[in-house]
Parts: sequence; structure tokens; C-alpha cells
Amino acid sequence: MSISPRWRMHHLDALRGLAVIQILSSTFLAAFYPNTLPDLTRADGSFPAIVLAAVTDGYAGICLFFVASGYALTFAYADLGVPVLRLLAARLVRLAVPALAAIGLGGLLATLVPLLARDGLRVTGSALLNGVLLTPAAVSAVIADVAGAIVGYNGSSAVADLISAHSRFVFPIRASLNPALWCCCQQVAGSIVVIFLIGARDISRVAWLCLLGAVALITLGTPLGGMLIGHALARSPLVRSPRLPMGYALIPMWFGFRLCLYPQPEIADTIAGVTTHLPFLPFAIAPNPALASKAIGAALLFSAVALAPWPQQVLPRLGLAVLGRASLSLYLVHVPVIIGVGAVLSKWSGRSALGGSPLGTVGLTLLATCLTAAAFSIIDRFALAAGRWIMLGETDDPPLAQTAMRAPVP
Repeated sequence: MSISPRWRMHHLDALRGLAVIQILSSTFLAAFYPNTLPDLTRADGSFPAIVLAAVTDGYAGICLFFVASGYALTFAYADLGVPVLRLLAARLVRLAVPALAAIGLGGLLATLVPLLARDGLRVTGSALLNGVLLTPAAVSAVIADVAGAIVGYNGSSAVADLISAHSRFVFPIRASLNPALWCCCQQVAGSIVVIFLIGARDISRVAWLCLLGAVALITLGTPLGGMLIGHALARSPLVRSPRLPMGYALIPMWFGFRLCLYPQPEIADTIAGVTTHLPFLPFAIAPNPALASKAIGAALLFSAVALAPWPQQVLPRLGLAVLGRASLSLYLVHVPVIIGVGAVLSKWSGRSALGGSPLGTVGLTLLATCLTAAAFSIIDRFALAAGRWIMLGETDDPPLAQTAMRAPVP
């Protein structure tokens, strides 16, 4: 059974919806109910703990989102016949417009409620929020955030560390106007690599596999590696007509959940030595074993969906596709809203008997996040339209325009 591009977009949106649920629930719990996220390596592994750990596995959700991005990017751009430079320009505009708007949102909230938010951060008792430095929205702060979104932040990017080591410029994530942008640089780098691989589709299969394997080895354990896995899946002929039976699809799903929930330290042993001796490579960081395990687990979960028709039919019926279509907006606004709105509400309401913020505070913050994301989606749609206009140019080729409009949103 051949899956049409429009149907394929629905199950990709559903996967993005699942990913954004994991990310938001992880951040909200860490912000308002600290020390409640379960550690299954130390817990008894009860069913409620497993469910809570799966729903709040924020890093696995980020990796899942990156795999979906690499997959959709390949489907959207691979068959258009558009020059690589135009594809790169379209993708960079697609990423830059919402990123700049997210920095502006963070600066606006930091300017409007700086003192109240600082008090609120202390009230919540959250290590996540207390690790954020509310920076006034000065020109220097905006410039530092824009640069950080491109080259990364200190401690998570070799490029940022090298720049800071040889200059006076620093990129601390805790001083960011929007800490959610920490993975934006990896989206930029991953998009460049994937588009280059799309442009090099005429090289031999062996050369392409060697190039893909070399880059994946360097970036494995980071979300950027997930984009390459998504690209490889999209290039596979198996996804054009997925026929993996339910029983076989459950195998990678089980292993994927296992690697995400119970990280395996030995996974990163083979690549840790390589990356630590290549500090000059962009984003080459010795992988955290647990994070490498989660990245591989998320890729296995995605591959089960990409290769089997039944999850592609089931997932869109769960209502996740609606969230998936707003996933980028929700991700970019949720941290500034928690810091600017949630912390203020926490200060006014005080602590509850449960040791966290009252449910009303959490509910109002979640509502503010959804409303802000709804407004932010207008900017996201503008960025998408601008990227498509740059990609198509002034072409009069109707099949090219129709193919671009039917392709999944990357």
C-alpha cells in the first residue's frame, strides 16, 4: 500500500505532537513540581512510574522531533530539482524568522516582569528556573542570543567554546532570553548537512553511505544525529511502500522505549573516544551515554512508524496531529511563558501543600502557553510561506509548485 504525501504528513504531525507533549510535560514538571520526575534506574519500575517517565521524557521528545525534521526535510526537498543554495536559503529563512520572534518574546517578558519573576523563581524551588538568569532586553543580549542560536551555547557546542576561548564573546545558556533556543544551532547545522546530502544524491550509494555514516558517528548522541537518521530513512526505498507487519513493528518500538526509559551507558563507549579527540569539528561533543541511548531509542521508535502502515493509520486518529502542527510554536514559547508568567503566578499564589505550585497556577500558565503559541503560529506560517517562495522563486512550472505544496512541512 503506497502512502500518499498528504497522509504521510498526518502521521508526521502526530509524531511531532507526541514529541511536544513530552517536552512540555517535562519542562512544566521540572518548573512547578521539582524532584517528581521518576528515575527508573532507581525506582521499582511500577507501571505508573513507567507511564510518567515516558510522557515526561523531554530529551527523547527533542530527538524524535529532530528525526521527523530530517525525514520531512528530505521528502520536501529531494525531488524538487531546486539548486542547493536556494534550498539552503529557504530553510534558513524558515528557521530564522520564528527564532528571532522567540528571542523578541523572551526579551519582552524579561523586560515587563523581571523583578516579580525573580521572586517567583525562588518560590517555585525549581532548579530549572533558578538556573535561568533574567537578562534585560538590551541590544547586546539580543545579539548574543542571535549568535548563540547560530553557533550554539557554551558547554553544548564546540564552535561556541572555541569562539569564547579565543575572544571575549561568551554564550551562556542561562543568560539567554529564550533558553529553548539551545537546539536551534543543531537544527541549522543538521539542515545544512541534510540539504547537502540531498544535493549529492547523484553520487554512488557507497559514497553516500560512507559520508552519512561518518557524520552520524560524530553527531550520534545529539539531536543533530537524529536528523541524519531521519534523512537515511526517507532515502530508503522501504518507506515508499511500508509493509512491516504489526508483530515486527513492535520489536523496534519495544527496543526504542527500552533505550529511552532505561538508558544503556555502553552505547556511547564506541564514539566517546572519537569525539573527545576531534574538538575542532562543529558540534563534536563527547556524548552523554544516557542521552545517546535516548537518541537511538527515539530513532527506533520513529523507524517503526515509518516502516509499518498500521501506526501511520492509528496515530492521526489520536488527535496528536493538531498539536503537531503547532509543535514549533509551542516549543519556542513555552520556556519564556513559564519564566515570565508562571513564575509571577507562583509568587502571587505561594507554595501548595504538595510542595509545588498550585494546580491553578500550572493550568493558567499552560493556557497562556497555548494562547501565545496560537498567536505565534501566524509568524510560523509566514516563515513557511517565505521559505516556499524563496525555494520556488518565480518558476512557472506547475508540477514543481504542486510537489512543493504537497510535501510534508519540514
